[in-house]
Amino acid sequence: MKEIIVQAYQYSELDDDAKHNVKCWLDKDESESSDPLAYQNEPKTWEYYNNMDEKDIIEHCNANNYLFSIWGESIHHLEKKEVLI
Repeated sequence: MKEIIVQAYQYSELDDDAKHNVKCWLDKDESESSDPLAYQNEPKTWEYYNNMDEKDIIEHCNANNYLFSIWGESIHHLEKKEVLI
């Protein structure tokens, strides 16, 4: 087995092009938003990360422990976790 070390970045550490790639990746699973007090007949709205405030995107990525390559590709799933027994 080979172990490879990869540099990982948080969203806030990326340049604008990489941040755009992250937003496009996040928008693949857009967030459904609805007012809990709204009537059932009211249409639900969709929020896209490309339209969200930078602070909200940073909080979302940090809360989900998302990590990215320098190009804004998701790599958090590659992180090796130590299991304590």
